[in-house]
Amino acid sequence: MKLKITRTLLITTLMAMAGTATQAATVTVTQLDDIDDFGGSRMIADLPGPDGLVSMREAVVAVNNTSGEHQIEFAIPVDPEDPSETMLRIDGPAFVVTRDNTTIDFLSQAAFIGEPDPDGPGLGILNTHPSYVGQPAILINASDTEVRGLGQTQFRQSISVVGGSGNRFVRNFTNSIELSPGSGSTTSGNIIGGIGVDDGNEIDSVSITCGANDNIVIGKVLESVGVAGSPSCAEGTRFPTGNWIGGPTPAERNVINDFSGTNGVGCPEGVGIDIQWARQTTIEGNYIGLSSDGLSKQNAGRTGINLIESDDTVIQGNVIAGIRRSGVSGCADQLFGTAIFVSAFSRPTDGLIIEENIIGLDANGEQAIATLEGIEILPQPEPVLNVLITNNTISQADRFGTLLEGSAVSAVEISENSISGNGERGIVISGGANGSPSIPGLDSGFSSTSGTTVSGQLPQVPKSQFRIEVFANQECDASGFGEGETFLGSFIAEPDASGNAVLNETVPGQTPEGWVVTATATNLSTNSTSEFSACAAVDSGAPVIFTDRFSQPTKTLNH
Repeated sequence: MKLKITRTLLITTLMAMAGTATQAATVTVTQLDDIDDFGGSRMIADLPGPDGLVSMREAVVAVNNTSGEHQIEFAIPVDPEDPSETMLRIDGPAFVVTRDNTTIDFLSQAAFIGEPDPDGPGLGILNTHPSYVGQPAILINASDTEVRGLGQTQFRQSISVVGGSGNRFVRNFTNSIELSPGSGSTTSGNIIGGIGVDDGNEIDSVSITCGANDNIVIGKVLESVGVAGSPSCAEGTRFPTGNWIGGPTPAERNVINDFSGTNGVGCPEGVGIDIQWARQTTIEGNYIGLSSDGLSKQNAGRTGINLIESDDTVIQGNVIAGIRRSGVSGCADQLFGTAIFVSAFSRPTDGLIIEENIIGLDANGEQAIATLEGIEILPQPEPVLNVLITNNTISQADRFGTLLEGSAVSAVEISENSISGNGERGIVISGGANGSPSIPGLDSGFSSTSGTTVSGQLPQVPKSQFRIEVFANQECDASGFGEGETFLGSFIAEPDASGNAVLNETVPGQTPEGWVVTATATNLSTNSTSEFSACAAVDSGAPVIFTDRFSQPTKTLNH
């Protein structure tokens, strides 16, 4: 509950900020060069120096040394015909902001020179010192700051937050933003993006590391997002906690694409959202591997969402498709691509909800967009446990819909999804995963105005209650074991003294004429779900229209 309260407060604050004019003293940068020649107390009142101009470094130093709220703007005479005249120079360490309530508005330069698009991108930053290649250009160790409109940074990373809280980054068109306090420090409550029309960023990568908690990444286009802790970080900061990527409204959606790449032997690589050693991460409402309208593939890499050694993660309401790439050279004639991949190498992955996502189709849930594999859970070798996969649409993958592989996978509940049209079985369980659950055997089905009645048995099961879920399918999978296109309903079964449960129940949903039914069984004492049963023919009446399957109650994860 703490996570949801924190996020609500942050969004409320962001909306308030969007409608409030900043009341701050303004410092204006008037030259591109990285020069620091002013003296005195090195406060705002001491600007400019002997050269009569104000550099970015001088502005930041003066603001840091002067109390109050401040805004740094830009009014630099430049030659628009010379591309090098559109970038600030940085010839030393980062521009370090330590004064709270500081705004840096790179878009102000566009307004000064009369750019036709004052909404960005604004000034970029050009590194001119080889010793600082790859280091951040702007480093923030303050609270309630804002950076707006930064353009590309060349030969350096863009922005790094190493301390403070409540910082905001909007309308930037740059390489990277990282929340990376390090050394046992923390940062929290930062918002990358926004819900206003002009608040979204276009950023190559966002990185959230040890000690960065309760941050929000929303409303933008980017190539990749990483949330990664480490056992080598200080105790108490090893797991980034409570971070949100996206949100429940279209304004909060991130469009994550163009994260493709190829390794040295020709195998595709690239991850849209990479979560490792993190806790209570929420990934919600994003388009991953898709264009901004969610209707076409957009240069996706090998994995849509990669989840490793993390706890209590929620993956909800995303559209993930287009995750399918061919290898070259040493990986020629091979295909790669998994929408959601879950694993554990050095510690367990414990607690995961995958809910109401669309995998393999466009944002309307209609057109297939080439995707190789749906959801794969593959421990290597630490366990993955306490997983709920519910109310998702997983369709048209070349291979499986969901794969559980290995005895270290346990307590994976797969419930009320729509899984259909995949090249292989809808649910594949191998290597002792989920305790090798028994699969229902259906003998027949009958559809009437009161619902669909199925009969059969659940053989050789432990003494426990089982939830039997029944699904209608337009056609049977080629293997003879169906998928689960439309959820019809469920009932509880319990084995008799011989260890077999007789199935003969009616569920509310009706089955159209010519369709077949399948079923899964979930052991309610272990929350472990089986594969789909073999198909059973249905004696049914006229075709019916199914109700919205997403109207089913949302489940909670118990562990």
